[in-house]
Amino acid sequence: MIAAGLASTSALALKTLGKVVDPVFKTNIAGAAEKSAGEAKAAFSSNAADIKKMSGTKCIIIYFSLTGNTEKVARAIQKGVLQAGASCDIIPMKEANPYKLEGYDIIGFGNPIMGQMRFNTYNFIKAIRYVGGKHLFLFSTAHSGGNNFNALFTLFKECGLTFIGGRAYKGAEYGPLGEPSPTAADGHPDKIDLADAEAFGKQMVENSRMIYAGNTTLIPEQPKAVELPSIAELDWKKHMEQINWHLIFDKSKCLYPRCRLCMDFCPVHGIDLTVDPPVLANPCLPCGMCDQVCPTGAATVDPIQMRWQNAIHDYEKSGRQQLARLKEGIKQEERQRPASPYGPANTKQYLTDEQVAEGFLHQVYKVFNKRPRYIIGYGRPYGVDPATLEDRGPAPENWPE
Repeated sequence: MIAAGLASTSALALKTLGKVVDPVFKTNIAGAAEKSAGEAKAAFSSNAADIKKMSGTKCIIIYFSLTGNTEKVARAIQKGVLQAGASCDIIPMKEANPYKLEGYDIIGFGNPIMGQMRFNTYNFIKAIRYVGGKHLFLFSTAHSGGNNFNALFTLFKECGLTFIGGRAYKGAEYGPLGEPSPTAADGHPDKIDLADAEAFGKQMVENSRMIYAGNTTLIPEQPKAVELPSIAELDWKKHMEQINWHLIFDKSKCLYPRCRLCMDFCPVHGIDLTVDPPVLANPCLPCGMCDQVCPTGAATVDPIQMRWQNAIHDYEKSGRQQLARLKEGIKQEERQRPASPYGPANTKQYLTDEQVAEGFLHQVYKVFNKRPRYIIGYGRPYGVDPATLEDRGPAPENWPE
């Protein structure tokens, strides 16, 4: 299994999904298109450049994904874009060039919600140039199903982009290591989510073509601008100190140069084992995935951080309270969020309320205490994988602690 982890660097294979369009999607996108059909015919331009936009649309999807949830959604959206007859490149944010986007008509951007915007996302968007007048759509994954479109568009608007749509999805939690396990979002994104994403991608291309041709009634209300502090690397160093986060490195356990998973996986290039002493967590989000992908435990997030997180949020107390209410027949109510035109439409909970409440008594680092905790392109190598809900059994006895 460790060998599989070292070799698995390719993207997850995705199954073909049927087209599913939910009520929210119909109401906010497809419905708008039908309502303005008559106006659109009158508004269409016969300009040759506009016609070219309609027949030769070029799209790029840029995504930031740690555990594969957002990447799955991105690739489903790409399928929909291709179905609409557009070309579509797809690339991880860490590999994208913010100065080479001028040749695209539509830019799609997706990220996981990690509490608040991280500096890698902030810095990338702030660096984008030469895209004035282009179209933008946004997508996100989160345990809550929430989105950060207001914050994202506050930055994208500075680039001169026009927002043409957004979609939010629930996503299973693999961490951080101090989070409860399992959670109510485990099992997402599922087939329904990915089919919705495919339909969303197709609709974005169709809407974009009509907007370029003059049907501006299809431009939705733009996300509201919000106050964004300057998010710099120094801010995150201070944040790491505040949450008692630091990385412990045991060189005697490290398999470099045969293994370089932590270096390759780090979303901000914050690890360099080619130098002595090695560069560790500089910069750092922090996400803790270096700990999770390490096959030997050479890279470990200090457990002090997880104990601090538990103390701050008092997960165990919350779990016991939920279990007590359930025992009395009081059903656990999902935290209500204001209705959003972006979804999520699919809020199915695969686990029982009892399982979710029990999860608050067990943090990720305790449930998955064998190495590796996570295999790139596969998920959990043992225990119950959040994305598939597959019980992959116990960890082999000879795996290091």
